[in-house]
Amino acid sequence: MKRLIKDIQIRHKIILMPIVACVTLLAILSMIILFNLQNAALTKKIQTHYYPLQELSHDLEKMLANIQRGMQDAVATSDSSALLQISEQSYALLASLENKMQVFPQEAQTFSELKKDFENYFRLARETTMRMISEETSESLVVDLTKMTAQYNRINRQLRTHTERYAAEIRHAFKMDRNNLDNSLSLIISMMISGVLAMGWISYKLTHSITSPLKEVVSVAHRVAKGDFDVQIALDSMDEIGQLKKAFLSMITRITHLIQEKDEAYDEIFKSRELHQKNVIELTQLNKTLSQEISERKKAETELNEYKYHLEELVDERTIELQSMNAMLQKEINSRKEIEKALRLNERKYFMLFNQIPDPIFISDKETKHFLDCNKMVHKIYGYSIDELRTKTSFDLYPAKEKQSVLENVGHKRNSPNQTFTHITKSGRRFDVEVIVDEIEYQGRPAYLSIARDISERMLAEAKKNELLLELQSVNQELKEFAYVVSHDLKAPLRAIGSLSEWLLVDYGNELDEEGKELVNLLDSRVKRMHKLIEGILQYSRVGRVREEVVEVDLNDSLADIIDSLSPPENIIITVDPDLPVVYFEKTRIEQVFQNLLSNAIKYMDKDEGKITVTKAEDDDFYQFCVTDNGPGIDARHHEKIFQIFQTLNPRDEFESTGVGLTLIKKIIKMYNGQIWLESEPGEGTSFYFTVPMGKISLGKGLLQELETGAVHEVS
Repeated sequence: MKRLIKDIQIRHKIILMPIVACVTLLAILSMIILFNLQNAALTKKIQTHYYPLQELSHDLEKMLANIQRGMQDAVATSDSSALLQISEQSYALLASLENKMQVFPQEAQTFSELKKDFENYFRLARETTMRMISEETSESLVVDLTKMTAQYNRINRQLRTHTERYAAEIRHAFKMDRNNLDNSLSLIISMMISGVLAMGWISYKLTHSITSPLKEVVSVAHRVAKGDFDVQIALDSMDEIGQLKKAFLSMITRITHLIQEKDEAYDEIFKSRELHQKNVIELTQLNKTLSQEISERKKAETELNEYKYHLEELVDERTIELQSMNAMLQKEINSRKEIEKALRLNERKYFMLFNQIPDPIFISDKETKHFLDCNKMVHKIYGYSIDELRTKTSFDLYPAKEKQSVLENVGHKRNSPNQTFTHITKSGRRFDVEVIVDEIEYQGRPAYLSIARDISERMLAEAKKNELLLELQSVNQELKEFAYVVSHDLKAPLRAIGSLSEWLLVDYGNELDEEGKELVNLLDSRVKRMHKLIEGILQYSRVGRVREEVVEVDLNDSLADIIDSLSPPENIIITVDPDLPVVYFEKTRIEQVFQNLLSNAIKYMDKDEGKITVTKAEDDDFYQFCVTDNGPGIDARHHEKIFQIFQTLNPRDEFESTGVGLTLIKKIIKMYNGQIWLESEPGEGTSFYFTVPMGKISLGKGLLQELETGAVHEVS
């Protein structure tokens, strides 16, 4: 396993972590779905089996009581007609019992015994009642009454036994449901914990397999920089880091070979110099000897000249060799100068990059914590010069209450995430910073590299965002409360007033004159109008707050259903573009848009031959739809007014309208980042245009913009 992790490419390791997380999440979701399916099956069994049986037992008990009361009434009034009604009810109940035997075959024997006992009891009851009505007083009547009473008690006991058994079955089913819930929750929690632990272990292993080889390469690089070329790197993986190790090892081998060649050249030069010095010493001694013995060796002058000639040739040869060595040495010196020049160039580039970073950067000694260097942004933001900063430690930038926290975390800088602290400038100004710390080697000694980023504006932005979220939650809560008031506290009085007006017409309709009836009808119409107005307000408040799933909606099918439901009059012809697109939308919302526009066009049509058309066009990333009619048209000064809530152009006594429909349409279109407008002239009809995005969008951007512009406050 360890070898397998090492051989995986780094990019594959990065991709593997979210895949593991997704697999774990899918497993947990599968368990939740399985649990819900089990609960649904158990609930269905209770609803379709035990509840109907329990209701049947209650019906049988009521029927027994009705027979008993019918007998008493028949005997008291000496009228057998009450028995006929009881007979019809009994036969209907027996037929229902016969049907239940077919629906619940497992209870067939129980129902058969009940049916038999109930038929015997009803026969005895009917015969005994008829005999009591005829005022018969015989011992057989007393015996039949005793049998009927015993039969009645027996049936009652059976019904109570069955009712208690069904109740016990229901309690047992609910207990099993609770046990399944507890077991499923325990299993889900165990899977979640196991998934988190597995993900953490895999993430740790993958991260360790990346960072550990990098640390090894960095350590070897530091040793090579100090001149230690005998280091070894283990080639234990084939990923990008393994290839980096291999290239680094080849570079070390090449450098070592070049150094060996340089040392051999230096040895040759040193040997030539020693030989030359030795020759010079010998020549000096020889000259002294010749000077002392010149008078004695005149005879050997020729030999000496010849020797001198040979010696000069030898010196020339040695001189040529020395010149060659000097040329090689000069070449090595030039090579060293080029290397030093490249190092100085890299140092200048580092210095320029160091000072051009827009965040303050500090370098401090690891042991003493005193500052060693900084970039220009430190002087610009903190006001300290480099000399002033070198007299301070890294703790001097923090306020007193944060120094203890910094001291506790100073030993964990490399492994800790970015931390947020407060820094103090030379002028005393305080601001929030996010500090990134890492260990480096600076001028041959361990040090800390700290980058401080000013996050004051980000902190203010987060505070403002939290404040706006709280305000948004408050507005949503107020909207929910308003919807509750409209739905419950306003509808109830309206229903009472509507019922009262109906009672007046039913109970006192003959006593009211035509004017009175007209006033009552007017009251009823106003109640219905108020009810429709409340429904319109509720629909408007639900848009954006109560959301459906965004699905693919085929507008060809939806428009056909909408037109069929509106049932336009025969004098109005509706023409629809046959090639309408499929859009991503909440199905109910997009159908509301078309239904409101078409119903308005039908309602306000004033022509004998009405024409309504629905067309579409494409504009960049949006579909543009148009609903056109040849109705009365709308004056240009009312084009904005009609989109305001509760605003209508005609008196409500002429055309019943709540004034919410177009406002609701505009809110739905805005929620999907669309636009809606109209083109119209009085007497020439009206064209309503609106746009819908072609692809999927993040539902809510348009609603958030509407909240920011105060649309919710307008509804409130």
